[in-house]
Amino acid sequence: MIRPLSALGACALLAACAATAPDDRRVESNDDRLLRMLAESMPGEYVSVERSGDQSRPTRLLTQVGPGSPGELTVELSQRQSGAPNRDFVLELESTPNPERLVGRFMPVLSDSAPRSMVCQMNFVFGPEGLVGETDPGQCRFGERGAAIGLLKEIVFDGGGFRMADQLLDADGQPLADPEILHLRRLARFRGTAARRDGGADWRVAGDVQILTGLDLVEPLDAAGMSLGFVLNLEWIRPGPSEDTLLRLQVLDSDQSEVLAQVWADPEATMIGLGLDRLRIDLRRDPQ
Repeated sequence: MIRPLSALGACALLAACAATAPDDRRVESNDDRLLRMLAESMPGEYVSVERSGDQSRPTRLLTQVGPGSPGELTVELSQRQSGAPNRDFVLELESTPNPERLVGRFMPVLSDSAPRSMVCQMNFVFGPEGLVGETDPGQCRFGERGAAIGLLKEIVFDGGGFRMADQLLDADGQPLADPEILHLRRLARFRGTAARRDGGADWRVAGDVQILTGLDLVEPLDAAGMSLGFVLNLEWIRPGPSEDTLLRLQVLDSDQSEVLAQVWADPEATMIGLGLDRLRIDLRRDPQ
């Protein structure tokens, strides 16, 4: 089973929804409010959490809510990685009489076929780990009948990020390979200042540094447009397989061959920075 990203139970979801008054003043059922909460919280941009030492390019996940009927929610998701084709799919969620359960459909979008030609049923449960859903590999199968491959796909959404796992199974239900597991957290923007002292008492300051978690490196420039001689990297990191996600700020030299300094922070930190004799960084998270 997928390991939860954080505790976000059904009670908390209901409380969050209850805090927002419905515009049409009607009384909403629990399942309607949960779907509305998901419609408000799921859309956005997410970036993969990397393992320490992993040199692979980060994966981005873009999510948006599509049109749906009452009691239903359609979510369009697109996984993007530099140098690889996009992986797009659609989730359709539907309320049930049980306010802690949803039924759904997982539909890969293939370039050479209709978007909904491949449909897998998914069952979702609200629990301590958030929204958790999985396919039935006995029903979710691809290929010719005699050699069809089953897909066990698990999705966890906790409000701040996703965890997705794909396991391919043969006709006998045996794994064909190790599962592909992807951790993603919502993209965060930080702004602030960077400064460097090359000698003497004077500092060269970059007064408007902006950086996004997990994406491009940033080279701070001083007031004259000159490089401070280093680049910044801000990313989500899991130091070990069973360890929690952390936020890491690295300062690298201009050719990215050496780490000059680094600091770790809680993933929900609103500030991150460092202060050394000749190097200072002060970054603050933009509100989302």
